[in-house]
Amino acid sequence: MMLTTSELIEKIRDAVANSQEISAWCVSKYGKTPTVFVGIDIENPPAETDYPVIVIEGVAEAYGNSQSMIAWIASIGVGVYDKTISTAVVTVPGEDEEDDPIAISATRTYAGMLDVETFREKVHAVLKAERFAKITFDSKSETINAYPEFISTVDATIEQIYSRRRT
Repeated sequence: MMLTTSELIEKIRDAVANSQEISAWCVSKYGKTPTVFVGIDIENPPAETDYPVIVIEGVAEAYGNSQSMIAWIASIGVGVYDKTISTAVVTVPGEDEEDDPIAISATRTYAGMLDVETFREKVHAVLKAERFAKITFDSKSETINAYPEFISTVDATIEQIYSRRRT
């Protein structure tokens, strides 16, 4: 049976909302399970208390013949709210033993930037494991760094082939 677009959105929503792996990761990192949005109001974006979030931003029918195959492009985003920043300084010993070390570089890492990509990869893995349709992800993901909000989005191509056996 071919899925309707609405049924597909519900399957995506349910797969990520019911994933023990995603929930466990979010609880271990952020102390709560993710909030799953179907659609988004850009005038009223998720509040800090909504994060971590998974957003099904939109689903469009890409092509297909309703008798045998249909494909959709689903825009899926994840977001974390994280104020953690770690810094490090790389040093080398001074010229003499009694000299202070010499700093040669410094790093400043926003934890949310790393976590949002891990989160997106977990959502990908859960959706790929679902068997309701063939799912491939666009090779290009987009990360938005708006400290302390970090968002990563990607388009997924979802294909469903329907075949009837003749008896």
